[in-house]
Amino acid sequence: MEPVVSLHLSLLFDRVFERVSGWCPLIGVYPVKKYPMKLFQSLVTIITIIISSGQAFPQQLMPIYKPVPTICAQPIVYVGYLSSNKPTCLSFDVAGGNVFGIQALKQTLNTQGIWTELFVPVKTSGLLGLDVGAGYLFPSNSDSEERYNLASGSAGRNWRTSSQLWNAQVAITYDVYSSIIAVFGFRYQSFMINFMEYKDPFPNSLVFNELSLAGTNFSFGGYIPYLGARIERTLANAYTIRAGAIGFPALPGSFLYREVVTDSSHLQDGWRGNGVKSSNEFMSGYFLEALAEVAIPVSWWGQAGAFVKFSSVYGKTSMNLTNTVSRGVTSNPSTIYVHNDAGFTFDQSILVVGGSLSVSF
Repeated sequence: MEPVVSLHLSLLFDRVFERVSGWCPLIGVYPVKKYPMKLFQSLVTIITIIISSGQAFPQQLMPIYKPVPTICAQPIVYVGYLSSNKPTCLSFDVAGGNVFGIQALKQTLNTQGIWTELFVPVKTSGLLGLDVGAGYLFPSNSDSEERYNLASGSAGRNWRTSSQLWNAQVAITYDVYSSIIAVFGFRYQSFMINFMEYKDPFPNSLVFNELSLAGTNFSFGGYIPYLGARIERTLANAYTIRAGAIGFPALPGSFLYREVVTDSSHLQDGWRGNGVKSSNEFMSGYFLEALAEVAIPVSWWGQAGAFVKFSSVYGKTSMNLTNTVSRGVTSNPSTIYVHNDAGFTFDQSILVVGGSLSVSF
């Protein structure tokens, strides 16, 4: 609007007010001075000039707003009962030889307890996001069953065990589609077993060393990259469905296994076998994990739901198995290290069923 238009508006208001003062009964009875009208007209004129000036130069008065990235997080707490989908298995197979007469051994145990996990997906206004999580098992100690294949016959014993399982992970996410998310991440996973006390030894030719009560354990540490995808979809009834899988076709990581064993053939002249110790990197294997969850709103602040998770790690390698033979004669103590080529396998599959609680902010 130009300033000339404001002058026409001012004249228009003047004509209107003159007409009003001419026919209004109240004004006809009580004449009204034009000074208040002129003042009002002046005010209207100033306002119209300001408005027209602003329209003439819009680029100087309009503020410039820069878009600010939006970041939102939805921490989810998972609590459930963890059990072995199949028994966790540790096995050695000595190639063409034996360790204290043992050609192969196999430890099997059921991993179980209360699994707790914190998972925090972070989303931005763009296509990229971030996942951070950590989980810990409060174990319920169980027995392990150990079996030996000997050069002559077989042997076995059961163990009372204490185990520990935990992991931590971080991943970058990419929104492929409105409800499909690609995941590229890294996880550290740790699993340890202490074999605290053996019992119920099978009658056999092995004479177990009492020192085994304090010298048998297993530990695994995995440095696992992974990739995968998940679906997150909110239905019309406000139910949220999450389902996905991650994995890697190898098992980067290492293990350490120690066991104290005594073979009766080494008891003569004060000699006896003390134990087996082996550690190595896994040469082949895999990591696989899948999750399915359904959640419903419970309040304005979050959701509650139920979930099921399956996780499996499998590793296999070959290495040099070292067994130690010592002579307990105090006058002339000595130790002999015997090396054997052996294959080692670690296989663990777990299933978790429980509930979830999430908070949005």
